[in-house]
Amino acid sequence: MKTFSIVICIIFLSLICGFGNALMLYQNDSQLILTSDQIVYGKIVDAQSAWNTQKTHIETTAQILVEEVFVKSDTSISSGSTVLVTVLGGTVGDVTELVEDTPVFVPNTNAFVYLNKRSNAKYSVNGLSQGVHTIINAEMGKLEAIKSLSSASNVEKFKERINKTLEGTLTDAASTDILDISLDSLSVYEPVVISATVTTVIPTISSAGTDSVITIRGSGFGTKASRDSLADVEFLYRTDGSKPFIYASGWTSLPDPFLDNANDIVNWSDTQINVRVPTGICSDLYSCSASSGFLRVLTDAGEESSNVPFIVTFAYGKAKWSTPVAYYVNPGSISGAETAVQNAAATWNNAIPGSSFRFNYGGQSTSTTFGKDGTNLIYFGPASDFDDPGILAWASRWSSGGVITEADIEFNTNWTWTTGTASGDTQNIEAVVLHEQGHWLALKDLYGFLPEVLPEFSGYPSDISPEKKVMFGYKEDFFGNKNVKTLSSADVAGIQWIYPPGSGPTVISITPSSGLNIGSVSITNLTGTNFVNGATVRLTRTGYTNISATEVTVVSPTKITCTLPITGKATGQWNVVVINQDSQYGILNNGFTILPNFSTKSGVFRSPGIWILDYNGNFGWDGTPADKIYGFGATGDVPVSGDWDNDGADEIGVFRSPGIWILDYNGNFGWDGTPTDKIYGFGATGDNPVIGKWS
Repeated sequence: MKTFSIVICIIFLSLICGFGNALMLYQNDSQLILTSDQIVYGKIVDAQSAWNTQKTHIETTAQILVEEVFVKSDTSISSGSTVLVTVLGGTVGDVTELVEDTPVFVPNTNAFVYLNKRSNAKYSVNGLSQGVHTIINAEMGKLEAIKSLSSASNVEKFKERINKTLEGTLTDAASTDILDISLDSLSVYEPVVISATVTTVIPTISSAGTDSVITIRGSGFGTKASRDSLADVEFLYRTDGSKPFIYASGWTSLPDPFLDNANDIVNWSDTQINVRVPTGICSDLYSCSASSGFLRVLTDAGEESSNVPFIVTFAYGKAKWSTPVAYYVNPGSISGAETAVQNAAATWNNAIPGSSFRFNYGGQSTSTTFGKDGTNLIYFGPASDFDDPGILAWASRWSSGGVITEADIEFNTNWTWTTGTASGDTQNIEAVVLHEQGHWLALKDLYGFLPEVLPEFSGYPSDISPEKKVMFGYKEDFFGNKNVKTLSSADVAGIQWIYPPGSGPTVISITPSSGLNIGSVSITNLTGTNFVNGATVRLTRTGYTNISATEVTVVSPTKITCTLPITGKATGQWNVVVINQDSQYGILNNGFTILPNFSTKSGVFRSPGIWILDYNGNFGWDGTPADKIYGFGATGDVPVSGDWDNDGADEIGVFRSPGIWILDYNGNFGWDGTPTDKIYGFGATGDNPVIGKWS
């Protein structure tokens, strides 16, 4: 973000990379001019990088040969002198720290630099990347740059703007607006010479950085001679700033025009162009993306098409977590911070039901380490931790080979944080964390807001209306989004593209599948699919209270172990249910049987067919109802007993000559006739009955 953002990328040759954001207050150019200790125009003659003392960051110190100074009250710098300016980022050996929204000084480049004094006789840049304007950056787009607009004219115009601002005589209305583009430069959004015609763009809504290909059809596109020829597809990258476009070819207006950007032009003909919606490093050295607004076609002949409305749903930073993320919170003395952070994490979790990725809260922490230490930490630190008083918070993200391994956020307690409604200088914790966790998840900022500031673009797409995207790059009262704590449909589409929602769990089998209701049963193998860490297991049965498993361990997405506490629970068949944290569940109907605690007890069979049973098993006759006496059978019958209905309890019966079996099948100690009870022939006169579990 910008009122919320710097992205830091530390790239090792081993492909280890860390991304970060410094959440800054937005300042327009006039504000920066008036708050700078000094402003110089000169040539960058050298730039050297070195590790800081703590070995936590690389700093680059640039030498600027000063041609002109503008703040007359500061006499420490004069024309012809050399000033040292230090910024975060640079390269030492095989390690590069790339800081988006922080200027990158290129030797032999002329630039205007807004300076703040540091205690070590060096200067820092006021407003980070907002405080450096190179001659190249004064030229607005690719067409103008290649046509080589008069750099001398641009320099003199910029000097005049600085002097008038310092004198208080600047009449440019935009100088007090959030859109910091002078009124005479608004033509950047209008085509110069229209000859190419775009008839259709399919689709008109797409994501950036996902290799999504769009088809542009029309006429007059001509041919594209080479990657670095003028022909290109120009996407709006940001509504404000001096470099508002990103190009499908990967072109920038820097000395190395393509940097490390991909060529997203798939093919080009006079009537059809196929391109991927780009992300990359833009001409202002920001890690950028196409945003909602418009696209247009440039030709090798130096002509353009009209602006064509285009919507970017989300932008992907091309890295992701491979496992669920355990995060910790050190709330310090900030009331409600811990809950606000958990709420933000839950919002992202709820957007990806069934996904194997989750934010899992690990608990409170006392750590104050902002850096790579193996812990994903969100904490509230003192103002002394921050290099610039305008920084609201630092955020970092580390990855290796495209897999994110760690992330941190440190909030600056010099600012006022609230869990209530934020306005002015007050910031809402949950809203800011929600945005920053979006960066943790590799969603990039979007900066399209033409309709909000330029009436002539009324009706064009925006990243802040009608839905307010969480990943919109500014949080300002102007946009009404300082308290946004709900994901837009575009944010949801983004996170679901990176971490696709999975199907709910299925339950296939459970081992063991039964147990006596005299204790707990250890389940050694509950099998199924899509089991996610944090899943719960329960037994359910209509008319009965659920039985929740304990010691649930998700061994893998296909196996769970747990313990079922079934002491004294109702006997019979129960459903086995697995519920993931997103509330999706799977069920195995009648998958587990609770068996009664039946132990063998004594009794007698007395002629003519009287059963007298020690039912309570205390080895004595206690009368009814504690013990039982029933009539079932006749004189001469032979008593038999067995678990006829396989319910775990034995029932009574008799064997009658010549080979007739009469069984109390339903176990109510009485004859109810067939088919409720059973009678059948098996045997002959003189046979003796035997019972057993033959199979």
